[in-house]
Amino acid sequence: MHSLVLVCLPSDTRPEGIEGAVETALAPFSLYGEVDPWRDDETGPPCEHWSVTERKLPGTTTWAEVAESYNRAYSDESPMLVDEDGHAYRMVTYNPQSEWDWYQIGGRWSGHFLCRPEADGDPRLVNGERSWTNKDAPAKPLACDGGPVGLLDLEAMRRRRGEEAATLYDRWESAVQGLPAAKPWQHFLERHQADPGTYSKDEARDDYRAQPAVAAAAEVSELSFWDPVGQFAGGRAAYVREARDEAVTGVVLLTLEGAWIERPWAFETTASAEAAYVERAAAYLDGLDPDVYVVAVDCHS
Repeated sequence: MHSLVLVCLPSDTRPEGIEGAVETALAPFSLYGEVDPWRDDETGPPCEHWSVTERKLPGTTTWAEVAESYNRAYSDESPMLVDEDGHAYRMVTYNPQSEWDWYQIGGRWSGHFLCRPEADGDPRLVNGERSWTNKDAPAKPLACDGGPVGLLDLEAMRRRRGEEAATLYDRWESAVQGLPAAKPWQHFLERHQADPGTYSKDEARDDYRAQPAVAAAAEVSELSFWDPVGQFAGGRAAYVREARDEAVTGVVLLTLEGAWIERPWAFETTASAEAAYVERAAAYLDGLDPDVYVVAVDCHS
């Protein structure tokens, strides 16, 4: 899986030192770093462990039974253990902060940023390499992979995305006109979380998708993303505002302080939680010193 990570670098970073600075900033989150053994606890109920589904075990399977099945099937791995309180865990040495195994400046998001017209050609602008997926795409005017915030035209990026969002919202209203109001994914997710043993996540997804408005939206290619009900719940103005912020923020923000701030996954969270990430990341970027670098990095995990 590839993710757009915005890496913030100190204002004293030299143009020729961008690649090294990005490498240093990302290093704490490398998959290949090893640490002293630590306890990695399993989360959620036993019935949701991936091995239960993979090996078609019953929904009433206990952690002890999961561990027995897991250890028999994956004898070369660190064994799954169960403590006296019935909690399952493994002792592991992989980096608990690991987030990526490969990265590329630009990559699939080559040209993510727009620079200000007066900054075009400035040597401080960052231009990495394209991915094989976009290597033949035509170059866009003023596009770059990063640079000092003061040279980037974040407002132009937001304005363009806001116009696109307004058009999309109108498409949604047209698609669901006359249909019963639908409940957002959050409603079904909370029901599952309240009683995961009798109401599975798959059942929650099926019930969500069965709503006429959701089914109608699924027939429209532009509306095929997860949880349009939740995405549009706040109304047109709110959706356009969130889209403007989202135009810049990417999926992960790696701050100057070294914090890896990640957008929650749609299947695991709610539209409001996703919006909170976007708002937080946008506010952080807007508050940076104009000389601080922000670089778009394509990270694989």
